[in-house]
Amino acid sequence: RYIINKFKTIRLREFEDIGPKTIKAGNLLHLKTDFIIDKLEAGIDNISLKLAELLHPTSAVCGMPQEESQLFILENEHIERALYSGFLGIVSKEELFLFVNLRCVEVQKEQVIFYAGAGITQDSDPSKEWEETNHKIEVLKSVIQFLN
Repeated sequence: RYIINKFKTIRLREFEDIGPKTIKAGNLLHLKTDFIIDKLEAGIDNISLKLAELLHPTSAVCGMPQEESQLFILENEHIERALYSGFLGIVSKEELFLFVNLRCVEVQKEQVIFYAGAGITQDSDPSKEWEETNHKIEVLKSVIQFLN
């Protein structure tokens, strides 16, 4: 709904959404929805750049309601997010393949830094959220070990 509401702000109504569907990444399950937009049908110039600007930060990164959540994060989170919580993919006039980056690994000469986070809601149990974040890191560690 968040993404569809963002589409409405630029009068984008011609799209196909597939999902949500459950996908597995390591030992975790995630919900994923694909949005397919034909830019010719949409009739919007430079739609890729507009969508990238419009969708970041997503609710998965920032929370809801967006403005209040962003302010709360800026006031209370005293750590640099660095590579956590961006988006990555292909952005051009012809195509847009974006993925929200909720976890990643930064490999430096002397160390490896893992980035991951958890979604906090009013019903969240902080210890379970911490446990989930550790599971995410374990998936990243298994990828690093696989590459060695």
